Amino acid sequence: MSLLDIIIPPVCHGCGTYLVTGENRLCMNCISRLPRTFYHLRGEDSPMVERFAGIFPFERAASWLIYSHGDVTARLVHDFKYHKFPRLARRLALLMAEELDMTGFFNGIDAIIPIPQHWSRRLQRGYNQTEYLARGIAEHTGLPVTDNLIAIRRHRSQTAMTLQQRRDNINGTFAVRHFERLNGLHLLIVDDVCTTGATMIEAATTLLNANPTLKISILTLASTI
Repeated sequence: MSLLDIIIPPVCHGCGTYLVTGENRLCMNCISRLPRTFYHLRGEDSPMVERFAGIFPFERAASWLIYSHGDVTARLVHDFKYHKFPRLARRLALLMAEELDMTGFFNGIDAIIPIPQHWSRRLQRGYNQTEYLARGIAEHTGLPVTDNLIAIRRHRSQTAMTLQQRRDNINGTFAVRHFERLNGLHLLIVDDVCTTGATMIEAATTLLNANPTLKISILTLASTI
């Protein structure tokens, strides 16, 4: 415990209670009550698998938490995405990785690749929250985080758009650099929230078009039902 923690005791980001030794950003009670999807346990029956089936080839797809407007997941995501709490994203990703790892979800994966952010948006926000998610997963798994996928243009906010509108909006957003360094790798694409899946589709197809030898898996912290 640091001197600062003694002067200003840390509190849970979820409920505001004081954290005890061993707790970090979230108390055990709040962690236990996070609304899990359990998609990683459902195999081919997972809604995440169904969402991308037939659109591009992938090995596995999962999302950890249920996301619904106004719920605890939405509040946590909003805080780490817009309110300068990127380390909360890393903490949540570490918890996610610990749970999914028990089922072998990360077996065979070579590297993590976060959904990139255009430089102008990163300058405005100060950080890319998906990089913090990737680092949280890497902290538990030991997998490297790559930056081969880059954002080459800024797209409009996709709130309230249909799937086709989102796909049109994000088309051409990403590019791959040093694609030859990815030969034969199994990449885990990571994002914060999956709604229609348009962003993940664009990222995955951009990577596969640049290097068809790749294997792709998908993981988001949360997803809508």
